[in-house]
Amino acid sequence: MDAEYARNAERYAFFRWCQSAFVKLRVVPPGHGIVHQVNLEHLSPVIRGDGVLDTVVGTDSHTTMIGALGRAEAHVRAVEAHARERGLWVDPGTELDFPELVEIDLAEVEPAVAGPYRPQDRLPLTRVAAGPAASSPASPRAGVPGSVPGAVPDGA
Repeated sequence: MDAEYARNAERYAFFRWCQSAFVKLRVVPPGHGIVHQVNLEHLSPVIRGDGVLDTVVGTDSHTTMIGALGRAEAHVRAVEAHARERGLWVDPGTELDFPELVEIDLAEVEPAVAGPYRPQDRLPLTRVAAGPAASSPASPRAGVPGSVPGAVPDGA
């Protein structure tokens, strides 16, 4: 291991600098274990409060893509099986057949905003700019497709 550090001293100095320069960046040096296991046991909270997924970039010979995801292989395979059962899985190289073409004229869509907790409460941007009182839903059905002029029928 000493020879490894001696040969790559400049590289490891750069990695040490990166850890101090970037918040929440951790570099696992050689000899400390398989990176995805170190991540699961010591680094990753798996679920973060800021809505950002944890990321591991594995550069060793043992870290597989599934391991680098921070998820057990059985769980990843279960998601794949679930998607396959419902016809939602597509293998790479499969030619897709789209039986229907949907055309959307974006010039006819009225810009609107909707929060992440109540996406049905869509507000046209013209009402948002008018101030808080104008932005309040007029009724519990405000923002439901069909109740707001220009609303996209599926609520998207």
